[in-house]
Amino acid sequence: MVPDYLTGLIDDLKAELPTNRPVVVKVVPMTRAYGTTSLSARGRITICIAAGLPQDQAEDTLVHEWGHAMHLDEWEDHGDAWGMYQAQAYRILEQRRD
Repeated sequence: MVPDYLTGLIDDLKAELPTNRPVVVKVVPMTRAYGTTSLSARGRITICIAAGLPQDQAEDTLVHEWGHAMHLDEWEDHGDAWGMYQAQAYRILEQRRD
């Protein structure tokens, strides 16, 4: 189940920094990463956030993964495009934290 604080951030990200594909966010048990982003064969983006993270770390992870979700078609991991999108998503998070 996605906590309310992430649901609100997801809604803001979808409204202010929309991806070019539908996005689903899940909170799941993970041991090797804080988050992942994947693209299904049907064209849906799934962002998974590790269960049990403190709120600030879960929010930061969502912002990090949102940067990946914004440019899955030109995948370059943590390059310039990812950095630009992650920075835009982080501004949205900071506005929520103010």
